[in-house]
Amino acid sequence: MKRLALIVFPLIAICISPAVAHAYFFNEDLEVYGYGQGWFTVEEGMGDLAGKYNPVTGDEAARVASGFELARARVGFNGWFLERKLGFILQLRFESPVGVLDCAVMYQPVKEFLIEFGQFKFPSTFENLIEDRRLDFILRTDISTALANYGMATSPPFTKSANPLLGLKSYLRDFGLGFKMKIENIPTPVRAFFMIGNGLGANLFVGGYSLKQYLLSNPVGQYFFGMRVEFEPWKKHLTIGGFFNYNDHENVALNDSGTVLDIRRRSWDVDVQLEIPNTGLNFAGLYGSGSVMDDASGTGKHDMDYFGWEAQVVWRLSPLIQRFTKAKFLDDHGFDVVFRSDNLSQRFYEGDYYRYYTFTYGANYRFKRYVKMQLEGINRIVPNSLNEGNVNHDAIMLSVQFEV
Repeated sequence: MKRLALIVFPLIAICISPAVAHAYFFNEDLEVYGYGQGWFTVEEGMGDLAGKYNPVTGDEAARVASGFELARARVGFNGWFLERKLGFILQLRFESPVGVLDCAVMYQPVKEFLIEFGQFKFPSTFENLIEDRRLDFILRTDISTALANYGMATSPPFTKSANPLLGLKSYLRDFGLGFKMKIENIPTPVRAFFMIGNGLGANLFVGGYSLKQYLLSNPVGQYFFGMRVEFEPWKKHLTIGGFFNYNDHENVALNDSGTVLDIRRRSWDVDVQLEIPNTGLNFAGLYGSGSVMDDASGTGKHDMDYFGWEAQVVWRLSPLIQRFTKAKFLDDHGFDVVFRSDNLSQRFYEGDYYRYYTFTYGANYRFKRYVKMQLEGINRIVPNSLNEGNVNHDAIMLSVQFEV
């Protein structure tokens, strides 16, 4: 702990002392922003490296990780024109691998209805739809990540045959057409989000002879169909929502050496978000499930079934303290205490379930919107796929984010 204090407190002093630039608003309808996020893994157990060694020297692999990482480096542009009827979003990713995250145009004929075309976030859990720069925890939960990636085209691990989809990541986004609706001037406000897309994930497209892309063929009508609906029984305090995604592609050809395969995915969740007024307490939870039914191995069984849940508490201390002390300092500085418990259970080829449990606890500090620091301890119960028992992946992590 003494070593940790020597690292953390100087970083805090550095972050809060200088003036920080702000996002550039050229007018009320155009914003240009950027942010960077660096992670310092103070210590993380790597128990599954037991038995790994150098065959020449016989030295065993270290079973702990500690180091630095550029987790996120982003630049974004948001704009509205023609009396806010036509808009666009563009967000670029500069951490490895460099690429486009958001690139879409929007048409809003009335304030209750919006049409979006391009690459943007698809319907998913409440946690996946939060911007990365606004997350209360350093990492998203395993279940939210699984629902996003396996709902798209990512192949699950431990498959019985080599699968070119194994290394794909969705980045929570897909290319397609979206429809968003909201009705707020009623006792229980309602929001809905529908999308038709490729079902492959970010920067992966369908194109035949005219312009070859990741998929060379895809039958007409076989797309990704997703929807998310939210209700607010208690306005601005209680939100109940959920999503369902359907992703089917039969006998599609990849742009490699002629691989032909099926992509058949289902995923859904139900989630709740609750804010207790005048306390700073925020609760959230979800339960979700999904299946990968590509049958890449030809066994006739599901490649993978999975389900999981999460429950989290975020206590924003600054408003509560300020309510009783009237401290002006807290107008610009925010302090949070966070706790989360989550589970992911998954099985392969309809066998036994492997269960992963994670417990996260920590504290956040924010200076306006410009600086955010998060210090977390993470306890994981991870099953050993080769032997009985669990392996150690506990971690202490620090995240520092600057936004301009």
